[in-house]
Amino acid sequence: EVDRWVEIAYAGFREDGFDPDRLVVQLPEPLDGREGTIRTRQAKLGEVIAEGFREVSGTDFAVFNSGSIRVDDVLTPGPFTEYDAIRVMPFGGEVVVVEMPGRLLVQLLDQGEANAGTGGYLQRAASGHKGGNGWQINGDAIEAGKMYRVATNDFLASGRESGLDWFSIEGNPDITQVGAHGDVRQALITELKRRYADG
Repeated sequence: EVDRWVEIAYAGFREDGFDPDRLVVQLPEPLDGREGTIRTRQAKLGEVIAEGFREVSGTDFAVFNSGSIRVDDVLTPGPFTEYDAIRVMPFGGEVVVVEMPGRLLVQLLDQGEANAGTGGYLQRAASGHKGGNGWQINGDAIEAGKMYRVATNDFLASGRESGLDWFSIEGNPDITQVGAHGDVRQALITELKRRYADG
């Protein structure tokens, strides 16, 4: 009976373009996906996912809500399959690129920090961090009036995240979607291969 239900689930995954048994990479290091980690601070798993968004979209920066990660476990060194990618982000969704002014990007990042302890805490690519002079991307301070292209997931850009109802493609004229780049889990798979396939 268990096998029957597993096969029903796997059939659904295959319809979505995944082969649950396919090996993606051999992880050489642990990736911490526990809620106590990813909802309170920047984590390697969050960075890997965000860098995947950035890579598939060609943007300089990416950010997403940590509540998208639901594995609540440490992914230990060893085989990582496409099913593991589904376990990490079971809700799926799409990588989208939004164009927005720097003043709103700073507001987004500040709220992400304020959301620590919840799924609204924002994981981001390694290129973005807060230094003594405020938020930076690739070492350059974010300029309030400059327009930035940011990769994120469609859920975050829908305005449905706590404290971020203003961050909405549909509801905020200062935020415009300028691209879409496929399933978030495929972006994770792509980044894992880029980092670890030769390792």
